[in-house]
Amino acid sequence: MVDSLKGVFIGYTAHDQIYVVDAFPPENTKIRADKCYTQLGGNAANAALTFAQMGCEAKVLSCVENGFPFHKCLPQIAGNGEFIFLDCAPEDYPSSLSTIVVNKNTGTRTLFSSPKDDDLQAILPDPPVEDFDLLLIDGFFRNLAVEYVEKANAKGVPVVMDADKWRTDKYSEFIHNVDIPICSDDFYPPGCETSRDVIAFFQARGVEKMAITRGEKPLIVLQNGNVTEIPVPSVAAVDTLAAGDIFHGAFCYHYLQTNGDFQESLLKAADMASRSCTTFGIDWDDLLQEPEALQPNN
Repeated sequence: MVDSLKGVFIGYTAHDQIYVVDAFPPENTKIRADKCYTQLGGNAANAALTFAQMGCEAKVLSCVENGFPFHKCLPQIAGNGEFIFLDCAPEDYPSSLSTIVVNKNTGTRTLFSSPKDDDLQAILPDPPVEDFDLLLIDGFFRNLAVEYVEKANAKGVPVVMDADKWRTDKYSEFIHNVDIPICSDDFYPPGCETSRDVIAFFQARGVEKMAITRGEKPLIVLQNGNVTEIPVPSVAAVDTLAAGDIFHGAFCYHYLQTNGDFQESLLKAADMASRSCTTFGIDWDDLLQEPEALQPNN
């Protein structure tokens, strides 16, 4: 464990209600789930939780409604880690509730989330967070992202962006100051139709390292001007929920621990994310076990 590492995570937080079923139900029917449980949700929040579980300090700058049930959806942090939530919600912030249906036979998940206001102005924390080694943003609460990207750039701290989907052109407020975009294969900025287009989009903005995740398919990686692929471990997936968020949190940890070894960090993050898909819910005791030696795809 490396308990001196500190990360700031800015983005969406939700209260997830998960139902595990044999198959996604047809419209206008009733179904009884095999399993039902509650856990923390949201890209940045789950990445921060992973970072904390790995023995680090994770501060989350996000918004939740009054009465958010942290006592129900936040598991005990393992080891020396610390999960600190700084609520930046304005008055009358709407509910952040998600309902997820997991098909136990395929591992796929279907998600219903509450409405979100992409233009919402979050309240900056007072006092501001000044001491951190890495910043992750997921595109939500842009005024927070802009403020802390500027702080990170001034400190020489790496900025990682969880690029899930292109929502509005307001990414332009901070995207030119991101160091490491990690994109899903659903992330297509305007004018982009292929993965190569997305890579070229970021290269034009000075990005030298980035990755595109594609589920069970190999990662597409840009480093040192070269585009390569890194294989993802093959597993029998039963629940893919939060796997991407775990990938981002694990990547942040390993990137700091290895002093910026990009490929090794991606390999270890992919291993943890893949193993997270083999159980219903998140089995932290299993995920925190040190994986066997991993080799890049040469």
